[in-house]
Amino acid sequence: MGYKWTSDAKFDGKDYPVTGPTVPAGVTVVLKHTGLRSFELLMKQSGKPLFRETYTASQDGRTLTVAGSAVAVNEPYTEVFERQ
Repeated sequence: MGYKWTSDAKFDGKDYPVTGPTVPAGVTVVLKHTGLRSFELLMKQSGKPLFRETYTASQDGRTLTVAGSAVAVNEPYTEVFERQ
């Protein structure tokens, strides 16, 4: 997304405000666990869903995979990060 943002969000499925120098007003984030090594992040603006991403850590903890899409379009993306 390119935003430099912070939030004190908890994994409880509730909206939490997002702040940062590049974050538009009204942005919130929702976090919820989806498995032992995964969670979902939903970014909203003024209550309207913008992006949905699922973060999954590999069993050995060496790889983090992020799969997501902008909510309004069906253009999925996947990012894979490997621990150095």
